[in-house]
Amino acid sequence: MSETKNVQIPITLFNDILSFLECLNLSNPSLFNRAFFSDVLPELRKKQHSINLRKTYTKIIYAKNDDQRISARADYMKLKRGGGGR
Repeated sequence: MSETKNVQIPITLFNDILSFLECLNLSNPSLFNRAFFSDVLPELRKKQHSINLRKTYTKIIYAKNDDQRISARADYMKLKRGGGGR
């Protein structure tokens, strides 16, 4: 299987997996744990942030009036300035 292929999963499953992984207590300082928390988890968080930005931007596009658009844009800019992590 090619390493460049992407996988699609439902967003609710992605969010549940990320929440579960963040709640794990991996106090054993094994090589796997260090690699997971320094490589894998940050990438998952960046992906979640990207998804949230896209969703928030969509609210700007589909706003029904100027007030909704202004509010949605403020939410988008706040999230965008907040960076990729939690």
